[in-house]
Amino acid sequence: MADLPATEQALRTNACDIAVLPYRPDDQGLRVRHLMDEQLFVCVKRDHALAGRTSVTLDNLNGFNFLLGSDLGFWSDLCRNRLTASKLLVQSDDFALAEVIRQSSLPCFTTDVAVRMRYRNIGNSRVSIPIEDPEVNVSFYLVAHDSPKIAKLFG
Repeated sequence: MADLPATEQALRTNACDIAVLPYRPDDQGLRVRHLMDEQLFVCVKRDHALAGRTSVTLDNLNGFNFLLGSDLGFWSDLCRNRLTASKLLVQSDDFALAEVIRQSSLPCFTTDVAVRMRYRNIGNSRVSIPIEDPEVNVSFYLVAHDSPKIAKLFG
């Protein structure tokens, strides 16, 4: 797991064989396969000011403080860059983060993929609201340099 610039650099310099990118690269000599789509949601307590909304934007969220996991790849950078008026309470341990989420009134984030996988049990006291911004509704791609070995993987 690395940030996006480090992942792109590792791919360019052949330091990695295969990478997952949140965009479809146009580079020649790369094999690209759609991997999955993911949508970001904000999770708030049922009595939160945003709880009645059917959707929100990052601009709507800017200024609220959030609980956030660490090592989230480009999601972490996106939160820091777009939620500049917000404070982010970052937890590196998933168990600790889930426990703090259950006990706190601070909003947090999840994705449709995490919900389907039942990645983190945060209890029933929260509602998940989709975030509309296109940069948080992402298609991920499996990317590798073209080679006979990779051709078999990519079909």
